[in-house]
Amino acid sequence: MKKYDQEKVRMGLLPFDSLKEVARVLTFGSKKYTDYGWKQVENGYQRYEDALLRHLTDHKNGEIYDDESKLYHLSHLACCSLMMLWHFMNPEITEEEMENAKIVSLHDVITEEKITEFCERYTI
Repeated sequence: MKKYDQEKVRMGLLPFDSLKEVARVLTFGSKKYTDYGWKQVENGYQRYEDALLRHLTDHKNGEIYDDESKLYHLSHLACCSLMMLWHFMNPEITEEEMENAKIVSLHDVITEEKITEFCERYTI
């Protein structure tokens, strides 16, 4: 049987061993700050670009590991790059807009029709 997936993103091409190092940076940041706190940084794109350049400079100056985290500077650099991409793709919105977006997305997923269908199906 033919599978029509030629145009789909090939996630298997990702270097998962390197991504695990990026995840270590995110775990370190999560312990220091909060989970996903990097999404709420004001001027996030610019601030993560600055951080990326600091890690790049340290790496180019021969430092392998970040002094604080003891993780690779290149792992921090890759992480900053992903955060910059996220901030680029998700322009800053206010806290109120963020809360409204959460409510709208929940309404998109949990409709009254779906709740009724669920109740009818699983009522004893």
